[in-house]
Amino acid sequence: MARTVSLTGIAKRAVAFFCGAFTDDSPIRFSVLIRAQGYASAVKALTYLPWQSPRLRLLMCDIAERALPHFEARRPRDKRPRACIEVARRFAKGCATEEELFAARREAAQAAECSPTQFINPSQSWDDGNIVKSAAQAAERCGERCVGFSTWNIINSVENTSVQAAVPLCEGARFKPCEHNICLCKKYRDAERKATLNLIIKHFG
Repeated sequence: MARTVSLTGIAKRAVAFFCGAFTDDSPIRFSVLIRAQGYASAVKALTYLPWQSPRLRLLMCDIAERALPHFEARRPRDKRPRACIEVARRFAKGCATEEELFAARREAAQAAECSPTQFINPSQSWDDGNIVKSAAQAAERCGERCVGFSTWNIINSVENTSVQAAVPLCEGARFKPCEHNICLCKKYRDAERKATLNLIIKHFG
């Protein structure tokens, strides 16, 4: 397990301001924050870590990677998002240059841009174009120089990809699930958020 990281200084003050907790001067661990305040506070706390933190980038890569199966199921020959995540990981470890990172990010962005909206079958899935685009965008943002700037966007893109890939649409509804599938949406979103929290604890303790 990675070395434990505690929230201190400006990160802790920001969490205390937004979440109304942890107002003393002692450091707090992410695992403690998660137990006390839950998902939203933990994700918000991530945004106050150094935006170029290698460990934050590695976490975002692990999160974005969860959306790749949905992308590759629809674009099995397109490896650009996966390649971007792999280069971002190598960059975080000091094994890739900024030029390589930016090039990989550009390729992943092109994969997202060439994912047109195609309403395939409303009784089976959401718009496949949206699923592909969200997954590719999550990978692309792992290649940003200040990855912390896109923390929320990466996590939300992965959540949306997982929900859209799993929950059917009612006929004629283009961007919303059937009313009777709202609980199913919550089920998959909660499962994705639990996986995200587990990854946060794995990387930051």
